[in-house]
Amino acid sequence: FSGCLQNDDLTTENALEGGMVNPITANVPYKLGATPSITVNLEVPKGPAITTIEVYNTYYDNIEGDVSNEILLTTVDVGGANVSELVEKSFPITYTDLKKDIQVGGAPLPDSELELAIGNNWILKYVSIMDDGRKVINNAKTNIAVANKYAGSYLCTGFFHHPTAGTRPINEEKFLTPIDAYSCWTALGD
Repeated sequence: FSGCLQNDDLTTENALEGGMVNPITANVPYKLGATPSITVNLEVPKGPAITTIEVYNTYYDNIEGDVSNEILLTTVDVGGANVSELVEKSFPITYTDLKKDIQVGGAPLPDSELELAIGNNWILKYVSIMDDGRKVINNAKTNIAVANKYAGSYLCTGFFHHPTAGTRPINEEKFLTPIDAYSCWTALGD
């Protein structure tokens, strides 16, 4: 039945390519009182020349349901180097950078990061500025989640003893999800 149908060609001769940016640093727990800085790593695939990458920052208050204004956090110079090869770039961020010019409900973020609520987060968005002046918005983002100092991945090793099944070795990665400043959640046992 499909032999008589003609597919629509949605790609035209004027289609443009390029602008992809892959944030290697996709999810980061921002541990209150224990994260002096974060290094965000980006990968720029080989392709049409990207001159710079604009990094935009938005803060989400997931408890109150508020969203901040979006601000330009920084720009990353690529200089068209991705034309001949894959390019890796990185940039550091501190709390001072993350809170700069951010307004949530008309108020700035607190001077002390310790006043932030666990569960809130920043989202970094990437916009590639192409050699021809085009701006390309990337779907990939970096999530920086406000967490306590215990949050993160841990390697759990040892032995698990079950009353009827006996003892077996454990060697697995577990993630501690923050609940508040001093508590986390993770799966325990089977």
